[in-house]
Amino acid sequence: LAERVMPGMIKGVQLGNWQGARYSPFGYNYNKLEKVLEVNEKQAPIVKMIFEMAIADKPVRYIREYLTKKGYRNRNGNYFTAKLIRDILRNRIYTGKLVWNRCHYDKTQRTPKGYRYIKNDPSKIVISQGRHQPLISDDVFEQAQKALAKRRIEHKKRAGDYPLSAVMFCAKCN
Repeated sequence: LAERVMPGMIKGVQLGNWQGARYSPFGYNYNKLEKVLEVNEKQAPIVKMIFEMAIADKPVRYIREYLTKKGYRNRNGNYFTAKLIRDILRNRIYTGKLVWNRCHYDKTQRTPKGYRYIKNDPSKIVISQGRHQPLISDDVFEQAQKALAKRRIEHKKRAGDYPLSAVMFCAKCN
C-alpha cells in the first residue's frame, strides 16, 4: 500500500499541494477544496515575530517567556512551548517551500512510545515550491537557522559539569 500511495503524494508535493498532517502549520489554515494552505491573519504576525526575535539572537526560552507575558496562545488556547517555537523556526514551510519525506518510522525498532523515528537519506527528501503564500523570506529563514546553530553550539559548551556531557549519548534513548 505504501508504494502505491507514495508516488501520488510525491506528485502532490511537486505540484505544490500541502500533503497534510493532523494540523496545518501554525500561521496557516488548510483549504481542503483547493488543497492549499491559506494565511491565518491572527497567527501569521506571531510567526513573523518569532523569526524576528530569533534573528535578534534571543534564545527560544526568552521568546517563549515573551509570548507568555504578552498573552499569546497557540491554536489550542495554551501557552507556547519551547518545542513549538523551535518547530516553527525549523520549518521551511514559512518560506513557501514544501519539504516531504524527511523521516520515517522504523517498525523494526520499538520504543516505549511506538516506533523509532529515523531520518531519511537526503536523496529521498522532496523539496518543492508550495502554492501557499510565504510568511518570511529565504534570507530571514537562513539567518534564523544560523542563530539557532550558534546558540546550540554555545549551549553545548556550557552543558553540565561532566567531561562527556553533550559529547556522548545513550544509544537507546539519545
